[in-house]
Amino acid sequence: MKEHSSTIDAVFEIDGRGCLIIPGIPYGIDSRVQIGDHVYILNGDDCIDTVVRGIQMIRAQRKIEGLPIFLPKTINKSDVTVGSKLYIVEQSPKDGVQNKSHFELNDPVHVRINARNHTARTGTIERKVWHHKYQIWYYFLREIRGRLVSKRYTAADLVAETNGT
Repeated sequence: MKEHSSTIDAVFEIDGRGCLIIPGIPYGIDSRVQIGDHVYILNGDDCIDTVVRGIQMIRAQRKIEGLPIFLPKTINKSDVTVGSKLYIVEQSPKDGVQNKSHFELNDPVHVRINARNHTARTGTIERKVWHHKYQIWYYFLREIRGRLVSKRYTAADLVAETNGT
């Protein structure tokens, strides 16, 4: 895992696309930031915990520090303050080889509540799928009650259950 940090210079709300922040991914570094990588935005005492929803390629009139990134549509321009600290945690493999899965079949987990997940769920990993384009694992759960959950989750969405939880 590799972490990138920068200070947010500008925030835009683009109709139909969502919240765009500049800079997102710093230029001039060995980076493989991809859609689905984890993002933390520190707004003073608040911390927004989310993921990269998109990467915007632009021809800027002025020099900018990095590639802008889109945040999930649940995050608005008013949620992000110019001057906030941005941290992107890169979770993709560097060598093009399929990354080791964080969870195995039947591992007990619970869903982390955040901007992407609003429903608390506890269960086991029913199925896992490697997404070749995004280079990440997606996990499907079976709740404790036996119901199969149709939503797919990334490793950042899940927390391993231990005997004490």
